[in-house]
Amino acid sequence: MSRVVLFDANPTYRESIREVLEREGHSVAVEDDLARVVAAHHKASVDVLICGIRTEAELDVLKAARSRLGAILALPSTGLEAGARAAGIAVVLRRPFGRAALSDAIAKAKCHGDVARARETARLGFGEIVVGHIESRLGVDVTSGEAGDELVDVLHRASEAFPHTSIAELVDAMMDGLIGGR
Repeated sequence: MSRVVLFDANPTYRESIREVLEREGHSVAVEDDLARVVAAHHKASVDVLICGIRTEAELDVLKAARSRLGAILALPSTGLEAGARAAGIAVVLRRPFGRAALSDAIAKAKCHGDVARARETARLGFGEIVVGHIESRLGVDVTSGEAGDELVDVLHRASEAFPHTSIAELVDAMMDGLIGGR
């Protein structure tokens, strides 16, 4: 099934969720420290990060790391649901919940994680195409870095705004504006 990292500060709650997940066939790593969870999920091959969120501080840690975590299923305490959604966590499961709701939420979180990984892969591929065209247009090597990443992001947004315009045309239009038609 899925490889899951589970965080909940409450050991009883954490154990009961772990037991349910393992009975369903999931491989579960359990943590009681959110910083370790974030590090483990970032470094390891994990399908879903399940976080029991009980405090604003835990929500802040998750919010700060969300963009690099991929698939997150939040299990917020009452009063923190809106904050979890506002933090951009796509799948929020309200407590109390049953086994079927948990399984559905895990599947939905995995789907969101897959989409996020696909978008990042597409963005990286798009970046390689853009850099290649800029290098051929200018006749120089374009080094990667913050400026190159920003340029790729601008061109990516432009390609979404003008979907029928080729990357070459977008780069040419931008370069003409930047370097005066060189």
